[in-house]
Amino acid sequence: MANLLDCRLCVGQSTFFSTGMNCCGPYTVKLGRRQEKQWGLTCNFMTTKVVHLEILASMDADALHMAFRRFATQRGLKRIAPSDCGTNFMGAETELKEYFKDVSKELQKKLIERQVEFHFNPPSAPHFKGTWEIEMKTIKNALKCCLKDQVVPKAVLQKVMMEVEGLINSMPLGCKS
Repeated sequence: MANLLDCRLCVGQSTFFSTGMNCCGPYTVKLGRRQEKQWGLTCNFMTTKVVHLEILASMDADALHMAFRRFATQRGLKRIAPSDCGTNFMGAETELKEYFKDVSKELQKKLIERQVEFHFNPPSAPHFKGTWEIEMKTIKNALKCCLKDQVVPKAVLQKVMMEVEGLINSMPLGCKS
């Protein structure tokens, strides 16, 4: 058996120090009279398996960046963010690097200790995520069970995601994977 990844052994760090990210969906939501596809962003803490769910309005880097900022604001700043090689994840990393280069030197010095490191799994290798992928399956099954193929308002999708997050986080560690 292989050794655990370093990001799974962040003892003494904040709860969401090393957070794996993945997307799920799409889910069709009702916005007024029109329907739109929205996706879920799952943030999994690699050591204690705590889960946080966010809604993505689209699958582009801007939507991912905004969802990650909401997550960081609510749960605290992250340093390591392993994910798959999705174009939205790679685009978000590029945007953050470009932004970091464009800010003043004084601000760079203040932000250097807060800079997020992205770690990408090899393409076509979901097995690199291990138990994290099993948690994704649990989240997707719970969302599918709650939503089925219904078109719901965005507020309902958000509430269902919060309930699934609470359900996953209340499970004993032995039952999560």
